[in-house]
Parts: sequence; structure tokens; C-alpha cells
Amino acid sequence: MLQLKIVNAQNLVPNPSFEECSSCPAGYGQTHLAGWTININTADFFHKCANGLAPEVGIPSNTFGIQNTYDVNCNGYAGFGSFFFTEDYSEYIGVQLLSPLTIGIEYFVSFRIVLANSSSVNCGVNKIGIKFTNYNYGQVSAGYPASVMNNSAHVYTEDVITEQNDWVEINGSFIADSAYQF
Repeated sequence: MLQLKIVNAQNLVPNPSFEECSSCPAGYGQTHLAGWTININTADFFHKCANGLAPEVGIPSNTFGIQNTYDVNCNGYAGFGSFFFTEDYSEYIGVQLLSPLTIGIEYFVSFRIVLANSSSVNCGVNKIGIKFTNYNYGQVSAGYPASVMNNSAHVYTEDVITEQNDWVEINGSFIADSAYQF
């Protein structure tokens, strides 16, 4: 389980730090409560407000260990499974951008990630990244849309993420080849 927080200078991502929520998460797979409408294979939304209601998705302690937010003023983050030994399975989250990208313009992307510190879900992986698309995949709880599985991302890291205490920043840039909306 890796946990993700997106941070941008001029942000086209709504609610990038998962601060805003329509209600506290009451269990797994509820990234929609933070406005993130794409959730493939039940990625999770963790928030401090869930500590009494649903401690499995609370902060700092939850099912996947103890993990504080990147910033002490922050109250939430998303988590997703990126590798499982027993099956070909990953989780993905996404959201509609505040405005479409402009073809030919260079965009800079940065986000932070940390490896869960649970002994049952602590396998570091590489190739964690951001993929832009024009399709809203919605909520898919089993399987993968073909275009997700083409194993590509616009910005990603070659480094194996094994840090469990300090959030690692991943950043890069790309030139938009489409007016991506998600």
C-alpha cells in the first residue's frame, strides 16, 4: 500500500491534498468523499476525522500502519495498492482537472508518496506515476480498463519507493499531446 498526496504550484487538480471531504470515510474505497471520482479497484481515502468512526482509515493509525500526513496542517491522503504477490492487481485514483490541458504546452507535475509501514503491505515498488487521459473511468471494482493497463504514465519514477517515514517527492514535466481532462 502506497499513500499519495499531490502538490502543484499552479494546480489544475481539485482538492490535491485530500483536505476537503463531503463526509468522513466510513471504510475502504471512498476516495469519492474527497471529490476524486475515478477509483479503480478500491483505492482508499484516509482522514483524521475517521479516527473514531472508522479507525481502519484514520490518521495517523490505520489498517496499513502508522502514517502522518505530509504536512502537520493537512488532514487527509489517499492510499492505493500497487503490487500484490498473489495476483496481478493494482489500484488507481483520478479526478477531472479544473481545466483541460493545452496541446503543445509543457506541464510540470509533482506529488508526494510514502510506503505504508505495515509488515503485511510494505513492498517497495518503482514506476509510480501520473497518467493523463480524456476518459473518466469512474468506479471500477474488478478488473482494469484496457487503456489503464497499457503500462504508461506521463510522469513517473524509476526509483523503488521504500521510504516509510518521510514523504518522497516525485516530479517531472511533459508536453501535452492532447487536451487531457482527467
